[in-house]
Amino acid sequence: MTEGAIIFSTRAMERNLIACALNDAEKLELLDLEVPAFESDELRTVYSMIVDLKGTGHQTITIDTLRMFFDSRQDFYTIVKDHGGYAFLESLNAKPDHANFHLHLETIRQRYDIRVAKAKAASALKEIVSGEFNSRDEVYSLLDNIVFNTGCVNPESDMFNGLDMDWLEEQSQRFVRGEFKVPGIPIKDASMREAFGPYWYCGGLTGWCAETNVGKSQVVCMLTRQMNADGIPVLVLDNEMEAADFRNRIIAGSTNIPLVALVTGDAFNPTSEYYRILKKYIAETGERQKLIEWRKVLDMTYERVEPIIRRFIRKYPAREYPYKCIIVDGIKMTNEGDSLFAVGYLEIGRASCRERVY
Repeated sequence: MTEGAIIFSTRAMERNLIACALNDAEKLELLDLEVPAFESDELRTVYSMIVDLKGTGHQTITIDTLRMFFDSRQDFYTIVKDHGGYAFLESLNAKPDHANFHLHLETIRQRYDIRVAKAKAASALKEIVSGEFNSRDEVYSLLDNIVFNTGCVNPESDMFNGLDMDWLEEQSQRFVRGEFKVPGIPIKDASMREAFGPYWYCGGLTGWCAETNVGKSQVVCMLTRQMNADGIPVLVLDNEMEAADFRNRIIAGSTNIPLVALVTGDAFNPTSEYYRILKKYIAETGERQKLIEWRKVLDMTYERVEPIIRRFIRKYPAREYPYKCIIVDGIKMTNEGDSLFAVGYLEIGRASCRERVY
């Protein structure tokens, strides 16, 4: 393939990524490339604008959104003006190829990774050729620092540096002064404290594993009720219960109304005591209960749940809701694959979504 054909193909893939994102909110969430990954100048500017709009909390971004903000950035305004105005924006939205979205996303990501690697290697080679060294280890050290250093490692840090009795005494004094701050909230329910410990930690991941029909979903409802009582938004991803079942369990657990009374409708008899309890419960907790979100997810994979989680996190910004809880119920052990790996991939993937999430 000629260089011109490669550029043309790359531009087509970049345009399709933008088209898919403008037509599908889930594709918008999955489009997580660095801005420099786009090789086309005008498409890179458009994508940069989309990234900025996402960063300001837009849950969906369409052509109408781009029209509204077309003059909010000078570079974006210039691109739109120089490429046909609104007709250029309309062309970005045309004929999205959703079937090949993931292929194009990975191809563009790979091309960008290769460019970054080549740039690092070229920089290292230039310094090696022009530098003076006393040993081959110095050459390799320079190569490691330039090519493989991600900027995430502090070469001066050593977790065991100073691990002695003075360090132990210092930590003891910090405890006495009350300087240790737990990054989470206390668990109030006694049985849950016994199972999970005294606190829910920010960014923590807890797995509850058991055979079928032993009460895992009941634990989910207990968690949801406690978090909601503390005003914490909760997202429940479920592939077992239905929405009405989950709602009835939350109400029953919060009011002590028998679950069967909610299922049969007896609790809604306006002359019953249950009805009086429900009226009081809704009047006191109605607004807070809106912080509970439940989603049916039949295909519990990272690719499927990530867009849902991202939208949930953006809906509750950290400045107003410093804590959020995400519950996955559940990941099945199957003969076709290793569900422990499925849990691992969910954990690895959630790093891109992590924002003080339990």
